[in-house]
Order: sequence, then structure tokens, then C-alpha cells
Amino acid sequence: MILGTWNIRAGDARAHAERLRKHYGAGVFAIQECRQPPPLDMDIPWAGAIPSKGLAVVCSDGFEIAALPGPHSHDDLPVRVLGPRPFTFMGLWSHGSLGVTYPECVRNTVRAYREVLRDQDVVLAGDLNSNQEFAHLNRRLTHADLVQWLHESLGVVSAWHAVRSEAPGQESTPTYYHRGKQKAPFHLDYVFVPEHWLPSITRVEIGSFDEWSSSDHRPVIVEIQAI
Repeated sequence: MILGTWNIRAGDARAHAERLRKHYGAGVFAIQECRQPPPLDMDIPWAGAIPSKGLAVVCSDGFEIAALPGPHSHDDLPVRVLGPRPFTFMGLWSHGSLGVTYPECVRNTVRAYREVLRDQDVVLAGDLNSNQEFAHLNRRLTHADLVQWLHESLGVVSAWHAVRSEAPGQESTPTYYHRGKQKAPFHLDYVFVPEHWLPSITRVEIGSFDEWSSSDHRPVIVEIQAI
């Protein structure tokens, strides 16, 4: 099973998810900055403030998802992944707002779904627009604070950081290139998984600069052998 996230910058969610499937394998993907699916594709959960740029969750090849109730916004889209071991997959696209920073936006979203997420395995996948190197801009809740809070609240960890033994803000591989330029790299996209899933992870990968250059972001992929 593949779990992933990719901010595609623009375009069709299903087409970009199919590209991910062909390259990495079947799974469940959070797709940001995608246009609203047409009526024939309304089986794809989607949330957004404008039709041209929203958040979708797309599954492929045998996976089945069901949208969860809740205060959906353009920042979040939780679904239930059905199967022998169901779990919740929450697609994220943190926007922040006046007086609310990107890390605070993620924390507020998780708090809003506290009852839905309680006592079940949860995956958080998305463009958080957040990294510890921005900590000097906001000391109310830094990215490292958010990572710790997610672990304490949901028992989840960033798969990339756990497998690669990298600390927040010390990432060896970026997920975003500002204005598409290789000289302006940042790590802003994450897949958080339950900590007890870590022994089942067989691969964690970030798309290369050249191969995924249709967007300024690169996909983050986590492969789970069994849960």
C-alpha cells in the first residue's frame, strides 16, 4: 500500500493520482491545488474555496474510501480507508489566515476532528506549508511544537523523519522549490503515520527535482508492507 501527498499546482486530481500510481504503486493520495472534479468524477472527495484550486483524496486499484462527516474546509479532507484494517486518512493543505499561522491551522484542524479521530489509526498527509526553519517568524507554535503535539495527541510521526532519522528543519531532501527554482528549496510536505506502523514501512521517497517539475512541489510517498 502506498500513502502519498502531492501539491500538483494545477490540474486534474485523478490524472495526477494515476501518474503517482504508475510510478509508485496503488494507494491513497492527497492531491492539493487540483480543480474540482466534474460530475462523473464525484466519487473523488474534494474540498475547496474556488473550483480551480482545492484538495482531493484519490484512491486506486482496489482501495475504497468513504468521506467522513465533519467541519470540512479547504484545509482538510478526512476519509475512511476501508478494508481488513480500516484507518482514517486526512488530506491536508494548510493555508493559515489572518492571525493564524500554518502550524496553528493544522492543530486547529485536528482539534476540530478530535471526536472522529479518537481511538483509531490516523494518517495525515499534505502540504503543511510549515518547517522548523521558519520558527523565528512565530514562537507561539513552531513546526517542532506541532510535530510534538501531533505525536502526543494522535500517536503519529512524520514517516520521512522517522525512517531517515532527521530532525525537523534538518531535512536532507526538499519537497518544494520556491518559484520552481532548485536554488530555493524547502521541506513543506509530510506524511504522518501511526508510530506503531514504522516497522511495516518499506520505502519513503520524495520525487526528484527533474522528474516532477510540472509542479513546484514534489510528491512524498510512503510504502507500507502490512499493518
